[in-house]
Amino acid sequence: MAIRIIQGASFDPETIGLLALAYERACEGVAPDVKVREALAKRIIDAAKRGERDLEKLVEYGLGKNGDVAEAG
Repeated sequence: MAIRIIQGASFDPETIGLLALAYERACEGVAPDVKVREALAKRIIDAAKRGERDLEKLVEYGLGKNGDVAEAG
C-alpha cells in the first residue's frame, strides 16, 4: 500500500517540478532508506505548503538544515 505524503495540498505544475528537483538534490548523498527519504520529502512539502519556492531553501528544509519549516516563506 502506498503512503500518501501530500494531504490537503495542491501545487501547480511549475511548483511540482521545483519540489521534485529539490527532493532529488536533497537525496544526493543520503542513505537510500525509505523512512529517511520520506521524512525528507515531507519537510520539503511542508515548507512549500507555507509558501517557500526557493530551490536551495527547499533542499535545506528537506535536509533539516533550515530550522522550523513554520518560518518558510
